[in-house]
Amino acid sequence: MKRHSGTHTRSTRRLRTPPFPQLPWEVCEFIIDALGQAATGLRRNEETRALTKCALVCRAWRPRAQLWIFRQIILSNPASLSRLKILLEASPGLATHIRALRVYCGDADRYTACNLATAFPAALGRRVTSLREIHLDGFDGVLGRRLRGEKLLKHLPLHPCFQILYRPYSTVTILRLSRVTFPNFADFIKFVSCFAGLRELRCDGVKWFVLGRMPCNSGGNAKPLLNNLRIISVRPPVFFVKAKANS
Repeated sequence: MKRHSGTHTRSTRRLRTPPFPQLPWEVCEFIIDALGQAATGLRRNEETRALTKCALVCRAWRPRAQLWIFRQIILSNPASLSRLKILLEASPGLATHIRALRVYCGDADRYTACNLATAFPAALGRRVTSLREIHLDGFDGVLGRRLRGEKLLKHLPLHPCFQILYRPYSTVTILRLSRVTFPNFADFIKFVSCFAGLRELRCDGVKWFVLGRMPCNSGGNAKPLLNNLRIISVRPPVFFVKAKANS
């Protein structure tokens, strides 16, 4: 009986399943990075879902996947801003992954009084210290359905002291403005000047409701604005002045 037991034990050892093969960590990083780089354009939602699943595989995969999941944040309504604020309060470390922020702030020259363009700076504050790009988009194909029953404005509802809200975002180097209407030309200049480290400015369909007073530097010792600006891209109908024609 002892001899039979020993033979059975040796045969059982031979039949054990070999350990599951493990990929080198460099290969796993390559796969996650490939998904992150593809998470743009029309396939963004699909690739982001894949990255979310990668973050749930194991603890080792989570930081690399989160690096790409939170690299670009899209805010399309107040609820998305509220969820982001709650998430960053619970996990402050995720804020360091945010490099680009795209904000849908209107729809075809229609803006709500409580606008995301003025709400997100107050909500996020100094949390997103790694932010490098801001894109304000004044058009969303489905936003018009959500605006029914709300009081609408014909330009961004900028507070007279809105520059204070954007002061923490001096690290932003790229600013994109698409189909955005400012109250007047001076507010447009003030808004762009909020980003002292700006290197790239791209405007597509930017305009203002009235021309208003022309901005000027008061005093001979005024410092020049946007010293680091290197790239300016302008596409029509940018800088179109929307004013009533004289009859």
